[in-house]
Amino acid sequence: PNLGVGSYTVTVTDALGCVLPTIDIIPPTCQCPVVAEPLNPVSAQICAGDPLVQLSVDDPGAGFEVLWFDAATGGTLLGNGNFFTPPAAGTYYAAVQQLVNGCLSATVPVALTQNSALLPATVGTTCAANLSSFAAQISVSGGTTPYAFDAGALTAVDNGDGTYTIAGIPDNTPLTVQITDAQGCVSQLTIPATDCVCPAIAPP
Repeated sequence: PNLGVGSYTVTVTDALGCVLPTIDIIPPTCQCPVVAEPLNPVSAQICAGDPLVQLSVDDPGAGFEVLWFDAATGGTLLGNGNFFTPPAAGTYYAAVQQLVNGCLSATVPVALTQNSALLPATVGTTCAANLSSFAAQISVSGGTTPYAFDAGALTAVDNGDGTYTIAGIPDNTPLTVQITDAQGCVSQLTIPATDCVCPAIAPP
């Protein structure tokens, strides 16, 4: 039989009831074999507010299973299988378990990164001298630079101080601008309409 760790004493009795001397059995210490760690860990990146997505490693094959933990060593078991949807953004650790003996490989880190939210805002507006259009100054924070702007036929000019200017917006007309960061995360900003009216002019 398969014996657990420890020492055993065996007593043998023959068919005539004679008892042979006892035999002490000391099982050898059985070490786990080296189990190959998971291959091809695939991390993921999501935009703020997006649903959580799966992390993965390669299928280790028959007789093995992938386990997922919240720490590199001594962590809590969170799931199994070569695909794993984490409960939140962060770094998780995959290991391969050999099913016949429960032996584990070393862990490999696999990360789900959530980008910070893109936060555009309108700083102010300035009417053109002819009052037929206005320019808007906007700011953008968060996400990953550089940013790309879609303002229709208009262009956002980088002012070099974290703000951008979009000129030529028709008088009394709002403008919706789409901002995309370097990771492909998108946010929209609607610049409110500015009514460019004649300034007060002193009489002669």
